[in-house]
Amino acid sequence: MEPDGINHFDCPEAFRSWLKRYHSERDELWVGFWKISTRRPSITWPESVDAYRKRTEENSERYSFEREAPATLSDDYLARLQSDAAAWADWQSRPPGYRRQVSHWVMSAKRESTRERRLQSLIEDSAGGRRVKPLRQASRGG
Repeated sequence: MEPDGINHFDCPEAFRSWLKRYHSERDELWVGFWKISTRRPSITWPESVDAYRKRTEENSERYSFEREAPATLSDDYLARLQSDAAAWADWQSRPPGYRRQVSHWVMSAKRESTRERRLQSLIEDSAGGRRVKPLRQASRGG
């Protein structure tokens, strides 16, 4: 669904000016960002966040960024993980934060072949009682 009225701001000052004038009147604002390759003047995401943070508190109450739904392993991937008893036991023993991070790592890959490779790594590492490689702590020498 395309939002109505996407606003593009040429510079952070223009965005701050909009916030100062309309923030207390409007329920939402859709901000568009031009890609650098267009060579059109545009604020950047960090500039928009910075401009928002510099608003005055007396004319604002709340703000939210939308987030994607947390990643979870697909039913097929979960079934494959469950089929290895040692891997499943290790997975179940891990804290929810670890499981969320690993699920995101597996499912966020663009290619199916990469997701498959990551799932296989998850199963092998879990069966061996290890964290997946991207979440292992470096050993301290000394």
